[in-house]
Amino acid sequence: MMPSTSFSLQNLLRGRLAEQILTVLLERAGYRVTRLGIEVLFDEVKYLDLERYLALGLSEQLRTLPDLLVADPGVTWAKLIEVKFRRSFTRSMANELFTTLTDQRMHWPQSYAVLLVGEPFYPDARFHQDYIRVIPPDQTDYLLGKRHRYPA
Repeated sequence: MMPSTSFSLQNLLRGRLAEQILTVLLERAGYRVTRLGIEVLFDEVKYLDLERYLALGLSEQLRTLPDLLVADPGVTWAKLIEVKFRRSFTRSMANELFTTLTDQRMHWPQSYAVLLVGEPFYPDARFHQDYIRVIPPDQTDYLLGKRHRYPA
């Protein structure tokens, strides 16, 4: 995804760690995982500020390329997955994530998003699924839905 101002070391580490955690979980379950994304295809963009990044003239489709390509063990299907890490799941985070995913899904409408959070969705959470949510292509609107209760 396109950097907001520049790729800070802290954001790079968080994003890469979230991708790696998801990759390990998927591979342990037997799935085949390939890293994608502009930062993988063109490593140098991580060192550019937003102005220099945009000056490269890369297409929006390339700049919004999801992070992973995941296939089942028999390679009978494959899915594009965008990985996002957020410290917590709040209303403002849901709004920001909705905007980001909506923009990305204009170019990659069948992509999935996987959200990993540092603070679990429920108090007393003890399992990995309490820290991970999958957002299918047709459910981006649920991020703004009233069926969710968000912390302040």
